[in-house]
Amino acid sequence: MTQICPEDCMHSHVDPWWVEADSNVPEPGRLLWVYVPHVGQEPMALVPTGRADDARQHALADCKIMPANHEEVFQRSKLPVAGLPCYDREMLSVYRAKRRPALVLAAPHVPLDREEFKGKPSYMTAATYMIAPYYGVEEGTGKRAGYPATFMERVRHGEYPQFFWDSLPVGNEDESILRLDQIYPLSTMFRAFELTDFKLSEAALAVIQEWMEWHFFTEVRVDGLVQYFHETFAE
Repeated sequence: MTQICPEDCMHSHVDPWWVEADSNVPEPGRLLWVYVPHVGQEPMALVPTGRADDARQHALADCKIMPANHEEVFQRSKLPVAGLPCYDREMLSVYRAKRRPALVLAAPHVPLDREEFKGKPSYMTAATYMIAPYYGVEEGTGKRAGYPATFMERVRHGEYPQFFWDSLPVGNEDESILRLDQIYPLSTMFRAFELTDFKLSEAALAVIQEWMEWHFFTEVRVDGLVQYFHETFAE
């Protein structure tokens, strides 16, 4: 698809950037809608304090939310709640989440022999996608803070390995930031995400993969696309 982007961004060197997806399987470069958890400065926990008013209802409980490092978090209630199982050295984490666009960076690879893991908890080997969320840029009403224009210019020019400037084919934002510092696993269950009709072109995906190398290993690939982009602005 054709998009009009500023000349001082990576998109001006790759055309097209976004293309229409032709499958229903999330693959690296696929654009999704997901509920992205806010990374809070202080982790919070949900602590069951006892059954609800009707003690016969084992799926209901009275709970309170408290800092995750509080001693009460790991004190087990004498009234177990069937709907809130929690085991040794575990806690029920609580966080806010917001519906955002996200980019698939990696998909499940070699399938496992299920017979080999028979009787083992599924979470030990459950397949996941690795995704990175997009944050909107523009300032809004209420609690929507947005980003300063001066900062966005530096992001667009590729000064931060953890941030990548983008213009998405979905939503109503002209600019977005891909947060490579918030990569996290996503369930492969279809209820965990909503597919969009778009994915990165092969050339655009190659750029993101190079950008990830820069973020992970703090070095830009020699003679790569990212190095060329940086040298363009250095001139």
